Amino acid sequence: MMKKVWIVGLALLVFVGFGCDGRKNFTPPRSKIVRQITFSHALKNSIIFTNRYGAILSNGGVLDRQGLTQLKIEKKEDKETSFLNESQDYYILAHDCWRAHKRNGPKVKHKKHTTLTDKQAQEAIIDNIEETDQNVELHDHCHQLELISTALSATPSITIPLDTYPLSASIKGNQLAVVMADNSANIYDIKTKKLIFNEKGSSSPAINSLVAAPVFLDTVVVFPMLDGRLLVVDVVPKEPRVVRNIVLNSEKFFNNVIYLKVDEENMFAATGKRLVSVISGQEFSFDADIVDVLYKHHRLYVLTLDGRILEMDQTLNDQGMGVVKLPFAMLNTIVVTDKKLYTLEKRGYLIEVDLEHFDDYRVYPLKNVSKNMSGHLDKMTFYTDDKIYYDRYYLNLSYNHP
Repeated sequence: MMKKVWIVGLALLVFVGFGCDGRKNFTPPRSKIVRQITFSHALKNSIIFTNRYGAILSNGGVLDRQGLTQLKIEKKEDKETSFLNESQDYYILAHDCWRAHKRNGPKVKHKKHTTLTDKQAQEAIIDNIEETDQNVELHDHCHQLELISTALSATPSITIPLDTYPLSASIKGNQLAVVMADNSANIYDIKTKKLIFNEKGSSSPAINSLVAAPVFLDTVVVFPMLDGRLLVVDVVPKEPRVVRNIVLNSEKFFNNVIYLKVDEENMFAATGKRLVSVISGQEFSFDADIVDVLYKHHRLYVLTLDGRILEMDQTLNDQGMGVVKLPFAMLNTIVVTDKKLYTLEKRGYLIEVDLEHFDDYRVYPLKNVSKNMSGHLDKMTFYTDDKIYYDRYYLNLSYNHP
């Protein structure tokens, strides 16, 4: 629910595509159902915010890719705070006073079927997005990044003022790389808090809520842009400069880079429509309606909107691809252990795939979990290398069994 950006997000995209009453539901074969399971561990509070790199709990606690942290975010009436990343011994937080109507009086209520001005229509859209816990951007001129030491020492945090809302960020040395809601790539000098590089791309009317973070390599930083590009910037010179543009896909909507991973000389990136790997300078691609991607054990694992779980090598070779087909399944979260892959299905199932025999899978119905009127899981999810979180509960999958 990364706030203050024109994000309708993956959750809404899935809802629009599959939320109607005529949508068929995933029905697992009886031979694949093993037994009911429960989320065996509990947090003290529920998840109220998630992105690819972390989650915030209702009490201000924070989860990152390693699990529950010691960080606690204080609630402030005039600011909304989002967790962006944990990078080089810093927690990166985004602050914004986006709910301006809370400071300036109650929201104006419009009568049904009235004709609204453009401004009123925009405000109504923003209110609707807020109510569905999605993301909007308002130009209140109070955007900030805060860098907090992961040691939570007495060292004061570092606050950097921004012109617009940040969506993702990473740190290397004294350089802070940020992707902004206006589709700009920015590099700040942490010591001076000065902007030393800015490159703005074309605007993106709507983006997926899984926004990848910039990746620093030896001499360059790779920015995952909102318009389906990877912007490669040389950071060695005093004035950083663009050295390469890699276009993954050119769709207008929901085309931001949702996944970016670098493994030695190899790079893997994805939008909602295309997965691309760059192996020793050679590019390979695979097209699909992509929900999520994970690179692990030198393999790529992909969830698709049509209910497939895919396994492929670094060159995305479809000849040796492993495929599990789950008709009408709505999948999210990917946890890959030494021997198994796990993902949640929206009707309340945990899917387990055998990595040695990829076409072999098992289904575990989830017991006593919250669902909406349509029978779908209706709370926020987050996953790490070995855990799947749902609401305030989680499964530890490190032992290769639920």
